[in-house]
Amino acid sequence: IAPKGFRFGIPFWDVHIDGDGWDHDMTTVHRAGMCGARAGEIVACHFDNPALSAIRTSMIGAFGSFASPTWVSSVREGIADEFHSLVAELSIAPIPVKIFATAAAVDESESARIKRETDDSARTETGLAQYVENLGTAIIERDLGRQRTELIAVLGRTETTSADYDAIQRRIASLEERRRELQVSL
Repeated sequence: IAPKGFRFGIPFWDVHIDGDGWDHDMTTVHRAGMCGARAGEIVACHFDNPALSAIRTSMIGAFGSFASPTWVSSVREGIADEFHSLVAELSIAPIPVKIFATAAAVDESESARIKRETDDSARTETGLAQYVENLGTAIIERDLGRQRTELIAVLGRTETTSADYDAIQRRIASLEERRRELQVSL
């Protein structure tokens, strides 16, 4: 059975929105591991936009319910009312991943239908996992670049004879090494 859509990178089958927000009486297949070990690194990234920064901070506070039916509600509870609609909007925003739905043969057997639907679901899931990984990598790389730029500015104001100078250079080198690791993992 193919999902109806995706929310926070998680396929869902039956989602309802009531007057107060999310109705969590839904059947959801959770993919908490989709972000893998990068989930913590992703939410630790800096966001310049105040609204996105506030949502990120709330996501960190709600990390205990990550990928559970209460994930969106937990994020909403930890944020100012003015951002509730943005959280709801982001949680249902379409993810640009092709949902495979191969046409059935006219005389398709039940076992062939099940195999076709399973294969379509696996292809969709693979595309979704790749999208989530690429997006997470881009967020982390952007933050690494921001940190590197800030450290280079500090390095320019630091005396070359200072112990801090060498520490800053090592930190810049470690940021660059992490960026290369991310590139290799793609």
